[in-house]
Amino acid sequence: MPDTVTNEMPPFKLDLLPEDIRGEPMLKDFKDWGALAKSYVHAGKMVGLHESQVLRLNKDGTPTPEVWARLGKPEKYDFPQTKMPIDDGVKAEMADFANKQNFTKAQFEEWVHLADDKRVALTAQAEANSKTQREAGEKALKEALGEGYEQTLNFAKDVPELFEKPALWDKLDKAGLTRDPEVINFLGEIGRMAGEDHLVDGSSRAGFAFSPAEARSEINTLKGDKNFMSAYTDSRHPGHKDAVARLNKLYQAERAASGT
Repeated sequence: MPDTVTNEMPPFKLDLLPEDIRGEPMLKDFKDWGALAKSYVHAGKMVGLHESQVLRLNKDGTPTPEVWARLGKPEKYDFPQTKMPIDDGVKAEMADFANKQNFTKAQFEEWVHLADDKRVALTAQAEANSKTQREAGEKALKEALGEGYEQTLNFAKDVPELFEKPALWDKLDKAGLTRDPEVINFLGEIGRMAGEDHLVDGSSRAGFAFSPAEARSEINTLKGDKNFMSAYTDSRHPGHKDAVARLNKLYQAERAASGT
């Protein structure tokens, strides 16, 4: 009689497997034929995945453009709304960098916002520093000019208009020169002389000139000016040099009138 065929599996043993694979480390944890069969089925399905589910790499192991696109890299980087405007040239550089680094849309937007917040913080800090420097400069100017601060500053502000250069004051201010005692004293003196009709047309007298009477009157006025005399007598005063030069010119004008 022929041998009877049965569907029963023999007890699971790795020794029953072909000799060339029974020692494979990946098989050592299987306990029954069912687990081994399921593993084979799963492996088969994995290998048989549809190509849309497989990420294909370049030969050097780097992802292809298609892979980056599936991971979220956009064809074009659109800039989100920012707190501060971004120059078109800077936008082009940022988009080029993001493209080379294969940023996803979300990564790019997060990077732009981070850079924007940094610029806002730096701008705020710069404005705070500028305000502090301005306040310190104005305080030092007030201390240097003393009681004549307001008057000297007003005379100084008149000078740009006097010479038909209205934008000059803003340029000086941006350069920090409107808080420099020597500059303000100098401009203030020019404005003061113009206001007292000491600025003479070049067709009659060249530059700034004083008549003998004007020189004597100005000398007497300055000697009665507490702030001026403070600068004149104190060699450490910021306006000392200008005060000495001013009074010397007046004495010269007075002596020239008397022929001495």
